[in-house]
Amino acid sequence: MKKYPNHPPLIVVVFIVLVIGLASIAESQCEILSGLTIVIVMALALSAAVIAVIELSSRLELLQKQITWLSVDVKKGIKRFPVVVALSLVSVAGCELRIESEACPAPCDVKQRKKAKCPFGNCPPANIPRAFREDNYGGGSCNHAAMVTILRYHGLHGWASKWRRSRGGGIGTGGLADLAERDGLRFAYTISGDAKFLDWCSRTRRPAAIHYYDDHAITFCGYVNGNAILIDNNNTQRLIRVRKATFIRNWRGYGGKAIAVLYEPPIPKPWI
Repeated sequence: MKKYPNHPPLIVVVFIVLVIGLASIAESQCEILSGLTIVIVMALALSAAVIAVIELSSRLELLQKQITWLSVDVKKGIKRFPVVVALSLVSVAGCELRIESEACPAPCDVKQRKKAKCPFGNCPPANIPRAFREDNYGGGSCNHAAMVTILRYHGLHGWASKWRRSRGGGIGTGGLADLAERDGLRFAYTISGDAKFLDWCSRTRRPAAIHYYDDHAITFCGYVNGNAILIDNNNTQRLIRVRKATFIRNWRGYGGKAIAVLYEPPIPKPWI
Protein backbone atom coordinates (compact mmCIF):
# COMPACT_ATOMS: atom_id res chain seq x y z
CA MET A 1 0.00 0.00 0.00
CA LYS A 2 1.29 3.47 -0.89
CA LYS A 3 1.98 5.69 2.12
CA TYR A 4 1.25 9.39 1.99
CA PRO A 5 3.30 12.11 3.81
CA ASN A 6 1.97 13.48 7.05
CA HIS A 7 2.53 17.27 7.29
CA PRO A 8 0.95 18.46 10.59
CA PRO A 9 4.35 18.73 12.41
CA LEU A 10 5.67 21.04 9.67
CA ILE A 11 2.54 23.19 9.89
CA VAL A 12 3.04 23.51 13.64
CA VAL A 13 6.64 24.66 13.12
CA VAL A 14 5.57 27.30 10.61
CA PHE A 15 2.79 28.44 12.93
CA ILE A 16 5.24 28.76 15.82
CA VAL A 17 7.65 30.79 13.67
CA LEU A 18 4.77 33.02 12.62
CA VAL A 19 3.73 33.60 16.24
CA ILE A 20 7.33 34.40 17.27
CA GLY A 21 7.63 36.90 14.43
CA LEU A 22 4.42 38.64 15.41
CA ALA A 23 5.50 38.69 19.05
CA SER A 24 8.79 40.32 18.06
CA ILE A 25 6.94 42.97 16.14
CA ALA A 26 4.68 43.64 19.10
CA GLU A 27 7.67 44.05 21.40
CA SER A 28 9.19 46.63 19.09
CA GLN A 29 6.01 48.73 19.75
CA CYS A 30 6.06 49.93 16.20
CA GLU A 31 2.75 51.30 15.03
CA ILE A 32 3.72 50.95 11.38
CA LEU A 33 5.37 47.76 10.25
CA SER A 34 8.42 48.04 8.10
CA GLY A 35 8.23 46.77 4.57
CA LEU A 36 10.67 43.96 5.30
CA THR A 37 8.60 42.73 8.27
CA ILE A 38 5.41 42.69 6.18
CA VAL A 39 7.14 40.63 3.49
CA ILE A 40 8.39 38.12 6.07
CA VAL A 41 4.95 37.77 7.67
CA MET A 42 3.25 37.34 4.28
CA ALA A 43 5.83 34.76 3.21
CA LEU A 44 5.30 32.77 6.38
CA ALA A 45 1.52 32.93 5.99
CA LEU A 46 1.74 31.88 2.33
CA SER A 47 4.02 28.96 3.24
CA ALA A 48 1.58 27.78 5.85
CA ALA A 49 -1.29 28.00 3.34
CA VAL A 50 0.62 26.05 0.68
CA ILE A 51 1.53 23.29 3.14
CA ALA A 52 -2.08 23.14 4.32
CA VAL A 53 -3.28 22.75 0.72
CA ILE A 54 -0.74 19.95 0.11
CA GLU A 55 -1.82 18.18 3.27
CA LEU A 56 -5.50 18.47 2.35
CA SER A 57 -4.83 17.18 -1.17
CA SER A 58 -2.88 14.17 0.17
CA ARG A 59 -5.59 13.28 2.63
CA LEU A 60 -8.32 13.59 -0.01
CA GLU A 61 -6.35 11.31 -2.32
CA LEU A 62 -5.89 8.78 0.47
CA LEU A 63 -9.59 8.93 1.28
CA GLN A 64 -10.43 8.36 -2.38
CA LYS A 65 -8.14 5.31 -2.46
CA GLN A 66 -9.76 3.89 0.66
CA ILE A 67 -13.23 4.39 -0.82
CA THR A 68 -12.10 2.61 -4.02
CA TRP A 69 -10.64 -0.33 -2.05
CA LEU A 70 -13.83 -0.56 -0.02
CA SER A 71 -15.95 -0.54 -3.17
CA VAL A 72 -13.86 -3.34 -4.71
CA ASP A 73 -14.06 -5.40 -1.51
CA VAL A 74 -17.83 -4.92 -1.35
CA LYS A 75 -18.24 -5.95 -5.00
CA LYS A 76 -16.07 -9.02 -4.44
CA GLY A 77 -18.09 -9.87 -1.37
CA ILE A 78 -21.35 -9.53 -3.30
CA LYS A 79 -20.01 -11.75 -6.08
CA ARG A 80 -18.84 -14.36 -3.59
CA PHE A 81 -22.07 -14.38 -1.57
CA PRO A 82 -24.23 -16.52 -3.91
CA VAL A 83 -21.41 -19.05 -4.30
CA VAL A 84 -20.96 -19.30 -0.55
CA VAL A 85 -24.72 -19.74 -0.05
CA ALA A 86 -24.90 -22.31 -2.81
CA LEU A 87 -21.98 -24.32 -1.39
CA SER A 88 -23.57 -24.14 2.04
CA LEU A 89 -26.85 -25.50 0.67
CA VAL A 90 -24.99 -28.25 -1.19
CA SER A 91 -23.13 -29.23 1.96
CA VAL A 92 -26.48 -29.49 3.80
CA ALA A 93 -28.45 -31.22 1.04
CA GLY A 94 -25.71 -33.59 -0.12
CA CYS A 95 -25.93 -36.07 -2.96
CA GLU A 96 -28.21 -38.98 -2.24
CA LEU A 97 -26.50 -41.27 -4.73
CA ARG A 98 -25.81 -44.71 -3.33
CA ILE A 99 -24.86 -47.32 -5.87
CA GLU A 100 -24.59 -51.07 -5.74
CA SER A 101 -21.16 -52.10 -7.09
CA GLU A 102 -18.39 -49.51 -7.36
CA ALA A 103 -19.10 -47.05 -4.56
CA CYS A 104 -20.09 -43.49 -5.45
CA PRO A 105 -17.46 -40.84 -4.55
CA ALA A 106 -18.18 -39.24 -1.19
CA PRO A 107 -20.93 -36.66 -1.84
CA CYS A 108 -19.94 -33.02 -1.47
CA ASP A 109 -16.42 -34.00 -0.46
CA VAL A 110 -14.12 -31.08 0.41
CA LYS A 111 -11.63 -32.08 -2.29
CA GLN A 112 -14.42 -32.15 -4.87
CA ARG A 113 -15.52 -28.64 -3.90
CA LYS A 114 -11.96 -27.33 -4.12
CA LYS A 115 -11.58 -28.82 -7.59
CA ALA A 116 -15.05 -27.50 -8.55
CA LYS A 117 -16.26 -30.98 -9.46
CA CYS A 118 -20.01 -31.25 -9.28
CA PRO A 119 -21.01 -34.15 -6.99
CA PHE A 120 -24.38 -34.24 -8.73
CA GLY A 121 -22.54 -35.27 -11.89
CA ASN A 122 -22.69 -38.81 -10.50
CA CYS A 123 -26.47 -38.69 -10.11
CA PRO A 124 -28.82 -39.97 -12.82
CA PRO A 125 -30.55 -37.65 -15.32
CA ALA A 126 -33.89 -38.54 -13.71
CA ASN A 127 -32.78 -38.02 -10.10
CA ILE A 128 -35.89 -39.21 -8.26
CA PRO A 129 -36.11 -38.15 -4.58
CA ARG A 130 -36.44 -41.00 -2.13
CA ALA A 131 -39.80 -39.68 -0.94
CA PHE A 132 -41.20 -40.19 -4.47
CA ARG A 133 -40.01 -43.79 -4.83
CA GLU A 134 -42.93 -46.15 -4.37
CA ASP A 135 -42.18 -49.54 -2.81
CA ASN A 136 -43.58 -52.68 -4.32
CA TYR A 137 -46.98 -53.40 -2.77
CA GLY A 138 -49.87 -55.84 -2.83
CA GLY A 139 -47.64 -58.90 -3.12
CA GLY A 140 -46.45 -58.09 -6.64
CA SER A 141 -47.35 -54.67 -8.09
CA CYS A 142 -43.88 -53.81 -9.33
CA ASN A 143 -44.95 -52.23 -12.63
CA HIS A 144 -47.60 -50.17 -10.87
CA ALA A 145 -45.05 -49.06 -8.26
CA ALA A 146 -42.68 -47.98 -11.03
CA MET A 147 -45.47 -45.99 -12.71
CA VAL A 148 -46.44 -44.28 -9.44
CA THR A 149 -42.80 -43.31 -8.94
CA ILE A 150 -42.64 -41.85 -12.44
CA LEU A 151 -45.86 -39.84 -12.01
CA ARG A 152 -44.61 -38.35 -8.72
CA TYR A 153 -41.29 -37.42 -10.32
CA HIS A 154 -43.15 -35.42 -12.97
CA GLY A 155 -45.23 -33.65 -10.33
CA LEU A 156 -48.42 -35.51 -11.28
CA HIS A 157 -49.28 -36.28 -7.67
CA GLY A 158 -53.04 -36.45 -8.22
CA TRP A 159 -52.69 -39.12 -10.87
CA ALA A 160 -50.04 -40.90 -8.78
CA SER A 161 -52.36 -41.06 -5.73
CA LYS A 162 -55.24 -42.33 -7.83
CA TRP A 163 -53.04 -44.96 -9.48
CA ARG A 164 -51.61 -46.15 -6.15
CA ARG A 165 -55.03 -46.26 -4.50
CA SER A 166 -56.98 -48.08 -7.21
CA ARG A 167 -54.51 -50.30 -9.03
CA GLY A 168 -52.31 -53.25 -8.12
CA GLY A 169 -51.27 -56.75 -9.06
CA GLY A 170 -49.26 -58.09 -11.95
CA ILE A 171 -49.38 -56.21 -15.25
CA GLY A 172 -47.21 -55.80 -18.33
CA THR A 173 -46.10 -52.73 -20.26
CA GLY A 174 -49.03 -53.05 -22.64
CA GLY A 175 -51.43 -53.07 -19.70
CA LEU A 176 -49.79 -49.92 -18.27
CA ALA A 177 -50.20 -48.24 -21.65
CA ASP A 178 -53.92 -49.14 -21.71
CA LEU A 179 -54.45 -47.71 -18.22
CA ALA A 180 -52.50 -44.54 -19.04
CA GLU A 181 -54.57 -44.02 -22.19
CA ARG A 182 -57.76 -44.53 -20.21
CA ASP A 183 -56.64 -41.83 -17.75
CA GLY A 184 -55.78 -39.41 -20.55
CA LEU A 185 -52.05 -39.46 -19.81
CA ARG A 186 -49.58 -38.70 -22.57
CA PHE A 187 -47.02 -41.49 -22.83
CA ALA A 188 -44.62 -43.36 -25.09
CA TYR A 189 -43.43 -46.95 -24.92
CA THR A 190 -41.57 -49.74 -26.66
CA ILE A 191 -42.01 -53.51 -26.52
CA SER A 192 -39.37 -54.32 -29.14
CA GLY A 193 -36.12 -53.69 -27.23
CA ASP A 194 -35.45 -50.37 -28.97
CA ALA A 195 -32.39 -49.00 -27.14
CA LYS A 196 -32.91 -45.59 -28.76
CA PHE A 197 -36.04 -45.21 -26.67
CA LEU A 198 -33.99 -45.47 -23.48
CA ASP A 199 -31.41 -43.07 -24.94
CA TRP A 200 -34.22 -40.56 -25.46
CA CYS A 201 -35.46 -41.09 -21.90
CA SER A 202 -31.98 -40.45 -20.52
CA ARG A 203 -31.37 -37.42 -22.73
CA THR A 204 -34.67 -35.78 -21.76
CA ARG A 205 -34.39 -36.79 -18.07
CA ARG A 206 -37.52 -38.94 -18.16
CA PRO A 207 -37.61 -42.15 -16.09
CA ALA A 208 -39.16 -45.28 -17.54
CA ALA A 209 -40.83 -48.37 -16.10
CA ILE A 210 -38.95 -51.34 -17.58
CA HIS A 211 -39.12 -55.10 -17.37
CA TYR A 212 -35.94 -56.27 -15.67
CA TYR A 213 -35.06 -59.42 -13.75
CA ASP A 214 -37.34 -62.45 -13.89
CA ASP A 215 -41.02 -61.48 -13.66
CA HIS A 216 -40.14 -58.06 -12.31
CA ALA A 217 -40.28 -54.39 -13.30
CA ILE A 218 -38.15 -51.53 -12.04
CA THR A 219 -37.44 -47.86 -12.85
CA PHE A 220 -34.81 -46.78 -15.38
CA CYS A 221 -33.31 -43.36 -14.46
CA GLY A 222 -30.91 -42.77 -17.35
CA TYR A 223 -27.23 -43.19 -18.13
CA VAL A 224 -24.29 -41.74 -16.21
CA ASN A 225 -20.66 -42.24 -17.26
CA GLY A 226 -21.54 -45.26 -19.38
CA ASN A 227 -23.73 -46.88 -16.73
CA ALA A 228 -27.48 -47.40 -16.51
CA ILE A 229 -28.92 -46.18 -13.19
CA LEU A 230 -31.86 -48.20 -11.88
CA ILE A 231 -34.25 -48.18 -8.90
CA ASP A 232 -35.62 -51.53 -7.75
CA ASN A 233 -38.95 -51.05 -5.96
CA ASN A 234 -38.06 -53.99 -3.72
CA ASN A 235 -35.31 -51.79 -2.25
CA THR A 236 -35.87 -48.12 -3.13
CA GLN A 237 -33.19 -46.78 -0.76
CA ARG A 238 -30.36 -47.47 -3.17
CA LEU A 239 -29.54 -46.92 -6.81
CA ILE A 240 -28.16 -49.73 -8.93
CA ARG A 241 -25.53 -49.18 -11.63
CA VAL A 242 -25.00 -51.52 -14.56
CA ARG A 243 -22.65 -51.03 -17.51
CA LYS A 244 -24.71 -49.76 -20.44
CA ALA A 245 -23.89 -52.59 -22.85
CA THR A 246 -24.61 -55.22 -20.19
CA PHE A 247 -27.82 -53.48 -19.19
CA ILE A 248 -29.17 -53.29 -22.76
CA ARG A 249 -28.34 -56.94 -23.35
CA ASN A 250 -30.08 -57.96 -20.12
CA TRP A 251 -33.07 -55.65 -20.75
CA ARG A 252 -33.65 -57.15 -24.19
CA GLY A 253 -33.33 -60.60 -22.67
CA TYR A 254 -36.15 -59.75 -20.26
CA GLY A 255 -38.39 -58.63 -23.13
CA GLY A 256 -37.07 -55.16 -24.03
CA LYS A 257 -40.17 -53.33 -22.71
CA ALA A 258 -40.32 -49.78 -21.33
CA ILE A 259 -42.86 -46.99 -20.86
CA ALA A 260 -42.47 -43.29 -19.99
CA VAL A 261 -44.83 -40.32 -19.73
CA LEU A 262 -44.49 -37.23 -21.93
CA TYR A 263 -44.42 -34.40 -19.40
CA GLU A 264 -41.70 -31.90 -18.56
CA PRO A 265 -39.18 -33.21 -16.02
CA PRO A 266 -38.47 -31.14 -12.90
CA ILE A 267 -35.61 -28.65 -12.79
CA PRO A 268 -32.36 -30.45 -11.94
CA LYS A 269 -30.44 -29.66 -8.76
CA PRO A 270 -28.26 -26.58 -9.04
CA TRP A 271 -24.49 -26.56 -8.81
CA ILE A 272 -22.30 -23.39 -8.97
